[in-house]
Order: sequence, then C-alpha cells, then structure tokens
Amino acid sequence: MGRLAVGGTRDSVGVLCQVLKTGVPSALLTSLSLAQNNLGHLSAMYIGDALAAPALKRLRKLDLHLNRLGDRGVASLAEGISAGGGMPCLDELYLGYNKIGDAGARAVAGCLEGMVVLRELDLASNAIGNEGALAFAMHLSDEGRDEERMSHVRPRLLLETLDLKENRIGDDGACAFRDFLACAGEHESGMGGGRTEEEKIGLYCPKLLNIFLDQNRAIRARGRNALQVLHTTRGIRCMEGADW
Repeated sequence: MGRLAVGGTRDSVGVLCQVLKTGVPSALLTSLSLAQNNLGHLSAMYIGDALAAPALKRLRKLDLHLNRLGDRGVASLAEGISAGGGMPCLDELYLGYNKIGDAGARAVAGCLEGMVVLRELDLASNAIGNEGALAFAMHLSDEGRDEERMSHVRPRLLLETLDLKENRIGDDGACAFRDFLACAGEHESGMGGGRTEEEKIGLYCPKLLNIFLDQNRAIRARGRNALQVLHTTRGIRCMEGADW
C-alpha cells in the first residue's frame, strides 16, 4: 500500500483519518491524495490530527488541492505537520485552489522547518498577498528564526520549487523575496561568525530554484525589477513563462 487516492465527504474523511492514525496499514503509505473533494476546514482538522500521528511520518506526497480548506483548515494542517517532530519524509505538498490567504500562508511558512526534505510546495491559485509572501521570504532565510530557535542549529531546507502563481502578491511581496533571499549575505552577516563563503551565499535554503509568481497581476515594474535581481544574484526563476 504505497499510494492512496480517496474521494469522499467530510464524514468519510474523518473515518479514514481515524483508520490511518492506527498505523495499520498507514505505516506503508507514502502518497496520499484527497484532492478535488471540496472538503472544507473541518475535514482539514481530521487530516491535521492524522498527520500528527507517528503512523504517517513516512508520507512522501500529500495532495490536497481544490478542497476549500481556507486559512483555518491550513492552520490545522500546519499544526499537524509540526507535531511530533514534523514530516521528515514529505517531498511534495500540493495546496493549490484552497482559498488560502495571508494567515494560511504564514501557517505553512511557519512549519517549513518540520519538512526539511520537501522539494515542491504548490500554493497556486489562492488568495495570498504581500504579507504571505513576506512570511515565506523570511522563513526561507535565517530571518524567520525567533530567539528560541536561534539557540540551536537547524538543518537546511531542500526546497526547490515554491509555486505561488495566480495569487494576490504585489510589488511589496516581490521585493520581500529579493530583500531576504538575494541579499542574504548581508542579512546573515550578524548571525555568528565562522561561516564559509559558500554558507553565506548558499542561504538556509540553498537548493531553491523556482519561486513562481506568474499571474500575480499586482506585480508591476518595481516588483518585476526586484525579481530580476533575485534571478541575477541567485539564479532563482520567478516567472515560468519567461526566461527569469
């Protein structure tokens, strides 16, 4: 039982999540899809509760796109992901088309540290604005660390693609990505000595290749210029339909 794709109602998802929490047969589950079910935030509470259980810690792919989860639902998911040591094997997370706003984006950004091997995070076609973009920019750099977390060394993220296409991000959000990622050496310079030049340039998220921001219509000339700087300095591609 490597993969499981399920369609259903809130009640059936609740039953499924109770079964998955038992560890039989979810200990063998690596891919779970509940996509395109319009489940809503209450179902997300069940799913978040299941994700917190040890039985699902081997999950590598979670697809929940098109479910109207909203900010409340995504907050429940983030809480479950962060519980019990995070999701150490999760490689792909799909949360597109879920009516997620800035509060939900902050919740997802805040649990990135619990998904250290995550390669692809899809949040396309939501309602994320500049505040949500700022949260991701901070949490993809050392600037997202609070004083308690600064006291211990955290493993670097392996994230390669953050898909934020068709949201409500404007120039300020685009500039936040530039400020926290393109200029990382300056931001990190006061955070302890002894770093190699590679560490200063490489950032907390050294493998990041794509931050897709296509169809964020509030990004105008100032934002596009900021994204071009990000591409020039870090090689991060920001527009899937362009060469930068």
